[in-house]
Amino acid sequence: MKTVIGVRFKHAGTIYYFSPGSWECHVGDQVVVETQHSIEMGNVVIDKKEVLEEDLIHPLKEINSIATEKDFQKEEQNKIDAAKAYDIATEKITHHQLE
Repeated sequence: MKTVIGVRFKHAGTIYYFSPGSWECHVGDQVVVETQHSIEMGNVVIDKKEVLEEDLIHPLKEINSIATEKDFQKEEQNKIDAAKAYDIATEKITHHQLE
């Protein structure tokens, strides 16, 4: 048996299991984890529970940390940067008459 927590990255997205490691986290906490895409912040939606190892699809990764104020600021800056990049891309698509 493995101890896991359930983490969701989008409001109604899939729940992924992570090992809490030595971190004490609960439903509603924001945690920083390494996903197959990058380092991301997610919301704990399932408290610690025991799961059979054969029920785990991937090798179980540990959470990196509970999110700090610095993590929240970085996430906000990333959203601002993404919006700017989207505007630039839209402008270039229009300028070059692309579909």
